[in-house]
Amino acid sequence: MAVFRSGLLVLTTPLATLAPRLPPILTSAARLVNHTLYVHLQPGMDLGGPAQPQASPVQATFEVLDFITHLYSGADLLRHLDVRILLTNIQTKSTFLPVLPSVQNLAHPPEVVLTDFQTLDGSQYNPVKQHLERYAMSCYSCCSQLSSVLLYPDYGTGELPVESLDVPLPSTIRPASPVARSPKQPVRGYHRGAVGGTFDRLHNAHKVLLSVACVLAQEQLVVLPELLQPYAERVDHLSEFLVDVKPSLTFDIVPLLDPYGPAGSDPTLEFLVVSEETYRGGMAVNRFRLENGKEELALYQIQLLKDQSHSENEEDKVSSSSFRQRILGNLLQAPNQRPEIPSGLYVLGLTGISGSGKSSVAQRLKKLGAYVIDSDHLGHRAYAPGGPAYQPVVEAFGTDILHKDGTINRKILGSRVFGNKKQLKVLTDIMWPVIAKLAREEMDLAVAKGKTVCVIDAAMLLEAGWQNMVHEVWTIVIPETEAVRRIVERDGLSEEAAQSRLQSQMSGQQLVEQSHVVLSTLWDPHVTQRQILIWRQAGPTRADTACIKNANWPGVATASRRLITGAAQALRFRPAHAHGLQIGGLDHVIEPRLFLEAGGQSTGSFPVRRQKSDRLLRCLMLQVEYAYSDNSLDPGLFVESTHKGSVVSRANSIGSTSASSVPNTDDEDSDYQQESYKESYKDRRRRAHTQAEQKRRDAIKRGYDDLQTIVPTCQQQDFSIGSQKLSKAIVLQKTIDYIQFLHKEKKKQEEEVSTLRKDVTALKIMKVNYEQIVKAHQDNPHEGEDQVSDQVKFNVFQGIMDSLFQSFNASISVASFQELSACVFSWIEEHCEPQTLREIVIGVLHQLKNQLY
Repeated sequence: MAVFRSGLLVLTTPLATLAPRLPPILTSAARLVNHTLYVHLQPGMDLGGPAQPQASPVQATFEVLDFITHLYSGADLLRHLDVRILLTNIQTKSTFLPVLPSVQNLAHPPEVVLTDFQTLDGSQYNPVKQHLERYAMSCYSCCSQLSSVLLYPDYGTGELPVESLDVPLPSTIRPASPVARSPKQPVRGYHRGAVGGTFDRLHNAHKVLLSVACVLAQEQLVVLPELLQPYAERVDHLSEFLVDVKPSLTFDIVPLLDPYGPAGSDPTLEFLVVSEETYRGGMAVNRFRLENGKEELALYQIQLLKDQSHSENEEDKVSSSSFRQRILGNLLQAPNQRPEIPSGLYVLGLTGISGSGKSSVAQRLKKLGAYVIDSDHLGHRAYAPGGPAYQPVVEAFGTDILHKDGTINRKILGSRVFGNKKQLKVLTDIMWPVIAKLAREEMDLAVAKGKTVCVIDAAMLLEAGWQNMVHEVWTIVIPETEAVRRIVERDGLSEEAAQSRLQSQMSGQQLVEQSHVVLSTLWDPHVTQRQILIWRQAGPTRADTACIKNANWPGVATASRRLITGAAQALRFRPAHAHGLQIGGLDHVIEPRLFLEAGGQSTGSFPVRRQKSDRLLRCLMLQVEYAYSDNSLDPGLFVESTHKGSVVSRANSIGSTSASSVPNTDDEDSDYQQESYKESYKDRRRRAHTQAEQKRRDAIKRGYDDLQTIVPTCQQQDFSIGSQKLSKAIVLQKTIDYIQFLHKEKKKQEEEVSTLRKDVTALKIMKVNYEQIVKAHQDNPHEGEDQVSDQVKFNVFQGIMDSLFQSFNASISVASFQELSACVFSWIEEHCEPQTLREIVIGVLHQLKNQLY
């Protein structure tokens, strides 16, 4: 488990030898660093010498550029790690400097410095680590508490080269003719150059392009990303990376607004870095420059990085499009809080351009249990004779839009408003509020049917402002050409008519900017289904959280009692889970009248629905389970729970219970069937109400009794109240205090576990080192026979101590404590100087030498 957020990896092995060792080295580094790993190339540096190594420039050759590509290619397997090769010390021949600049600041100061340099004994406690830490801090801005680790990766059983070989790395950089190409050939430096690309979600293939351009450029680099939103975010990522790897350069990040951009018009540029895919574009730039009387740019073509772990429908190269595919179906921003939406209902707004496949996605969500509201269907209802929009539309556009049977001719109406913004606004001002009202009525119907997730299918969701009615906006995106093809096949329109329809709508990019989840129906149906199921795994968590946050407390005291009562009824206060009940100072609360109490019915001033209360109780149970476990929330919350024979009741205020506000339950129905028909309705009603009230009181009493059994502080005798029975308020307060205590204990345990994990990691490193030491001794059993024996070492130590004691005994007076203290300090100053101690040691060694030889 990684224990550092950022780190610096110093590579000292020659590049040709280092290349086959890279995968295990990066894997070992990834076990210690979990976010940003800087890589510093210093091949041939010796950290084991007596002198402190100093930073020195590295000659930029094609071998170095190939190695940079090779390293980024290997790092692509570690997708959680942001690898950045630092280029300050890699210099071209024209700018080869003997002394490097001062300490370089990094965006993420390293917390640990790593190296592939290995000692003979495999130890972590030696001067090499001191040299490594001093070297890192002399080059880069590191954390004050910098740690250091010597990596001893597992290279497997295969033989690896121990010395630099003449086998070159695979060629990945190809300069355009007439520039020659050989691994050891120095790379030419240029004053100014350019590199282009989308740089969307900066990945390792982008980093190769940028790194090669940074090595070639000595003064200024022009970066040309395409103008795709969010542009500012991509500029920030680019700037941070470029300033990290080579801060000495001046970077101009320019939006590419035409096919050539500054690369075709700037006469001061000297080179252009391109990929295999954009090489023809680079050639076109040079032709354009020649036509306009400017010199050609030196082209450097970079091979595409292969994606070794790409999935179905993804490209086999490292690309931004694959990264974008991987976020389909994932939550892009926090859901909206909509307290005005009926409690217990989570609403999704499904939108997209015409032909994007909204209806198919809506049907898939319906099969998963969602309640689908079709805005087109609501529009037809509103247009129908007698509908809420019928008369206003006829008054606004005249009776000539009507069929003979009195229904509105939508084709004639559409021709009136198409291309006429003023007439279109008149129509939408009539229709959109009516459809919104009908949609809210459908939401109430969904609640009545016990649905927990509702989907509003609307192409004009955002234009109409209906995003205020949903928790999340889901957008279906497809290329415009595919949308045109689908519209032509589905509606029989011409391509021009289909394009006109799309131009009247918001673009896919505009929709995505306001979306929480993005899906695409471009591929096979099972791929779309997989995108939807990604949300289904997390959707219940978001839905239940919204239900809880939307609840309102009529009063803290009453709410607290009802909360504990509902929890007691639902959980039966099992000791294994009750300690995890999350009340937490009443920050996250559930409206008490939503709980199913006393065997499934509600009485008094708390009318409930069985399905809604069961859902919220399950949510509370999951929170209890989750409080002290590592498991995620159960996706089963997405599935509805239905109860046979339950009747939905709606109460808009808290007041006395009327005949219409008390729902029938299975228990009540069974009680009713056992009675004689001679009993009056009021008597049966009164008796059922009395039974329900008794059940509720019994449930509350059992809940508080179980609380006193579970919570240790409730069992302790409080002498201030004598032998009286604890009141409900005291029990509840003690329970809340106990839960808060458990939270604090949990936090302490987590801190202890984190400390132990770090210790275990250190012990594992020590274990590996000791195993290597033991193995080295086993492989060389006769090693050390010519070493100095322990007896000789003891004689040296004894001689040194005897010499010091003689001078101490002759100089120190012990007549009084004052004389002793004064003599001790004077003796230390006179006889314990380094030169004096050195003479004593040399004298003892000469004396022993004469005795032995």
